Amino acid sequence: MTSRLKPVTALDVTRLGETAFVGGAPGLQCVVSDSGTKSWRLFYRLPGSLKRHSMTLGRYPGLSLADVTQPPDPGRLFGDSVRLSFWLGVGGQGPLSGALA
Repeated sequence: MTSRLKPVTALDVTRLGETAFVGGAPGLQCVVSDSGTKSWRLFYRLPGSLKRHSMTLGRYPGLSLADVTQPPDPGRLFGDSVRLSFWLGVGGQGPLSGALA
């Protein structure tokens, strides 16, 4: 499914005055607080589940638009191969096996 939102640029993010989904990156939202602080939130669904989950990725500009739109590096996300093997599972049967593909 393609995004119907217009892809944003870094300049668009700095000018953002209210919370908005980012076009070109499915499930990515830039959250703007009342004080003007911006942070990134990612909405996702686990394979086989209809429930929508979300996680906060970090604050803008500490985490730039380029940082959050790049494919995730599983080693950086989970830190070590033991935890990574749990989440991805043997033979691709872990909780996140389809989420990072």
